[in-house]
Amino acid sequence: MTSPRLNATTPARLLLCAATLVLGGCSSQGADNAAAPRTPALTPTTSSPDPTQDPASAPSQLIPYGGAEVRTTADANNLAGAPDSFKKFIGRTAEQLTRGATCEGGDVGVTVKTLRTDGYAVGAVNECGGDGGYVALWAIVDREWQEIDATLDLWDCAVLAEHRVPSDIAGDTCYDNDAQAQLSYQQA
Repeated sequence: MTSPRLNATTPARLLLCAATLVLGGCSSQGADNAAAPRTPALTPTTSSPDPTQDPASAPSQLIPYGGAEVRTTADANNLAGAPDSFKKFIGRTAEQLTRGATCEGGDVGVTVKTLRTDGYAVGAVNECGGDGGYVALWAIVDREWQEIDATLDLWDCAVLAEHRVPSDIAGDTCYDNDAQAQLSYQQA
């Protein structure tokens, strides 16, 4: 997991990301980096099949949840159409967060925005301590669901390319840490 990039504008970006999560993603554009350079697309060449599914199984489905709040495994079991492996993973993750919560009455747990049944999902991890949470990217890695990136801003281009994360989950921009630049990103 990559650590969220924090700086003096993090609170403003977090608010912007929280507000735009339901509308389709986060970007520093419009926050404090409106003049960020656009560079040629970072385009991985192939897509990754779901290692947990039989190749003859049905094609992947994109399921928009819009912001389904998950605090318990029972909440996770209500994610219609989600694979059982994701329900188990996200339910366990949410319960660990709620057990470790240091506040009362706060929104603690996980918010699931969008899921692809071939092994990718995006949402938010909501914590009440410290920085309050972040936007999370989950994927199947070595046949298990894992958090592969966490941010308050843009996804890491290297992580997206390594895991061949589809643009319908990750969006169309990412941040290249080596080049220190925002890039276009396209992956089917």
